[in-house]
Amino acid sequence: ALYWQFNAGCIAKFRTVPILLIGALLLTALLPDWIQQRGPYGKNNSDWSLISGEMAANAHPGDAVAFDDLTRPSRRTRLAMRTYPAGFVGLKDVTLKTPYFDSNSWYDIDYSITDANARGRLDGVNTLWLIDYATPNHADTAGIADLRSLGFTKTLTIENHRSTIREFSR
Repeated sequence: ALYWQFNAGCIAKFRTVPILLIGALLLTALLPDWIQQRGPYGKNNSDWSLISGEMAANAHPGDAVAFDDLTRPSRRTRLAMRTYPAGFVGLKDVTLKTPYFDSNSWYDIDYSITDANARGRLDGVNTLWLIDYATPNHADTAGIADLRSLGFTKTLTIENHRSTIREFSR
């Protein structure tokens, strides 16, 4: 009986070692991704938290904001407002046509700057923040020419990791 108790104890110890080893390997493999997902670019390599912070620091209640809709939906800059809304409190989203929760898709549907202006959404707007998607090799410029034709002048440019924020005034 003593022999079987000794063997059972050894077998239990040998089963524990592989389980602990597998657990340590899994933790080592998953830890870098877990850390990256909680960093400043954790959502689709975006800088949405930075955009929200810049808007909180620079924009004023009553200013207007327009977002780039030329890139694929998962990279659209309006997601900064959807995921980090605190930086956009008091701003008027002048190009939003249909919010995602009222549309037949999973993303917002926008007006162009020209269409928003035709609908009177830029009436009384003196400061507009245009937020475009950007990479080191490419920057979208949606609406810049339209804003200039409406009398807006670029007064500030803030470049982030995956976005460019431009302030326009008239």
